[in-house]
Amino acid sequence: MRLKSKLFIYLFLTCFSWASAQNKSATSTQEEAVERIVRLMIERLDEPEESEYWYEHFNQLYRQTISVNTANYQQWSELKILSPLQIQNILNYIKQNGNLLSLYELKLIEGLDNTSLQTILPFIRIDEAPRPQKKAYFSKNRLILRYERLLEKSKAYQVYKGKAPAYIGSPDKYYLKYQYQLSELLAFSFLAEKDPGEAFFKSPNKSGFDFYSAHLEVNNIGFIKKIVLGDYKIQFGQGLVLGNGFGNRKSSLVTQTALFSDELKAYSSSNEYDFFRGLATQFQVSKWTSTLFASYKKTDAFASEWNEKDSLFSFKRTGLHRTQREIEQKRQLGTYEWGGILRYSSAQFSAGALFISNHHQYDINIHSYFYQKKRYYQQSNMYGSAAYNWNIHSLFLSGEIAVNQNKDRVINQNILFLINSRVHLSLLYRYFSPSYFSPYAKSFSESSMVNNEEGLYLGIEIQALSSVNLKFYADYFRFPWWRFQTYKPSNGFDYFAELDYIPNAKIHFTTQYKYERQDKNITANKQEQQATQNTQEANKQTLRLDFKAQLNKQLSLKYRWVWSAYQQEQRENAYLIYQDINYQFNRIPLNSSLRLAFFNGDSYNTRIYTYERDVLYSFSIPAFYQKGIRFYALLKYQASPHLKIEVKASRTYFPFLKSIGSGNEKIEGNAKTQIKAQIIYKF
Repeated sequence: MRLKSKLFIYLFLTCFSWASAQNKSATSTQEEAVERIVRLMIERLDEPEESEYWYEHFNQLYRQTISVNTANYQQWSELKILSPLQIQNILNYIKQNGNLLSLYELKLIEGLDNTSLQTILPFIRIDEAPRPQKKAYFSKNRLILRYERLLEKSKAYQVYKGKAPAYIGSPDKYYLKYQYQLSELLAFSFLAEKDPGEAFFKSPNKSGFDFYSAHLEVNNIGFIKKIVLGDYKIQFGQGLVLGNGFGNRKSSLVTQTALFSDELKAYSSSNEYDFFRGLATQFQVSKWTSTLFASYKKTDAFASEWNEKDSLFSFKRTGLHRTQREIEQKRQLGTYEWGGILRYSSAQFSAGALFISNHHQYDINIHSYFYQKKRYYQQSNMYGSAAYNWNIHSLFLSGEIAVNQNKDRVINQNILFLINSRVHLSLLYRYFSPSYFSPYAKSFSESSMVNNEEGLYLGIEIQALSSVNLKFYADYFRFPWWRFQTYKPSNGFDYFAELDYIPNAKIHFTTQYKYERQDKNITANKQEQQATQNTQEANKQTLRLDFKAQLNKQLSLKYRWVWSAYQQEQRENAYLIYQDINYQFNRIPLNSSLRLAFFNGDSYNTRIYTYERDVLYSFSIPAFYQKGIRFYALLKYQASPHLKIEVKASRTYFPFLKSIGSGNEKIEGNAKTQIKAQIIYKF
């Protein structure tokens, strides 16, 4: 590109950016930028606790930012919301036209829509010259203390007919995390957590907390890219054997259906089961990367049957140890795991292979219910997998095929096609054998497991105008064997449509509609539940309208209306309406968030989930049904550059109920009140 053309683009985009967007410090504070991108991720998370990792990931990206003109494919992929094709188009543009002069020159790159661009802007930068290569050493410390409690006591904490409370601990939840970082070379983390109802500094937790996690990470020592000692996670391919918590699921990111980077990551979440504990090392020589790992961990399990030799154990994955029975199941099953990954990567193509083996202390039973009987999983198991990514002009292909020792196969094949600069298309096929089971698998699917499913998915994203985005997906799937609540082979489909209208930087309208159809058991006749059941088509529809307005630098508003309908044996309906008010005080470093929500749902079938703001590194997505009102207030105060204090109080009121919940969680009364407080100290 000639110099005059580059200067013209630079002047035009500079004026455009001055007129249409404010700078990083004005409209997009660190917290706002991180929350926006994490909110997109939350739709795809498998467990709420995984949000801790992504908050840390994007906070670190915000502080460091990605250098647009020098970043490679792997660095761009850290943003997560860009597709492989969008990343490749950025790299190709810079290679053909030279370094970008303004961030807003990204608008000229084919396939980059306004929504994606506005989301990633706080995490990228333009360097006038490459940064010096000399090593600048620094150290950082961070301490996080969090407290939570439900003020109303449930049945489990009360003395009943002279019997001791069912839960041995208090209803308090305690959370502690310490992190240390030495430049980009070394990182250490220590985490401790006590859940409500668990003992604290008394039997059986005389040492204090119920769960501990720690890791030491060392980076870039010659050809050793990374060493992690302690707790870690591994992602390979499309997650058919190893997923990392970012399991691709159907969401409003309709063309983001492929995973395209292998990751070895230190683990610092409070999720108590889905990780490895041991040593992992990653080596890199030229275009070749290898990862070796070994792990030994004790997990919760219970004896489901007994034989002459050893007990037959079943997994227990709640992480809760409140009752005597739960305590007896704590860390009863020891598991050895080891394996390796080898990958070749070039600018346009990468391919790799994985092998992993595990051995459990006892025989394993994963057939607690009849619909699970086809799943193959033994005391010792082996898996092999091959995966690839291939970029061919406007086409991006990715896939993985995996097999276990029983020769049960699973396949995930994805095609991402950039039709033109305004239209993206994603096509995905998956097949998961009814016999296949891997405890760490997390891949694109209708169900929550990589098992007993075949499906074909089509996603389309269209930037109709500069201010209008259209998104659509359709997914057809079938289940070759029985599944939960459907005791015969079945099929189903769902489709989704979204209209985004963003007339300017301060106004955002969104409309979503989703329709789902599946076969479900008919449960009216209790005798039928003991054997094969008749099934009936079950339909669910959801319509959502959002309006967001940034009135000024301090005040923003958000309104949402949701309608949900479920029909099988009878029709059930639900609605939810809420308003958010977010205010940043001018004279004091205080940010406040308020929400008032009204909801009415006929049953759990029509439940409506909605995201709530929370203290940093935490979030909540409550399910709303029955009739009630919910209110929460969140305050975040930056007491000093080193100290941040956050407090959240929420209350849910059910005017027509005399009690809430059931069993040990039953609360006498019609309201629930929760408080949460957090201190973050950096030094």
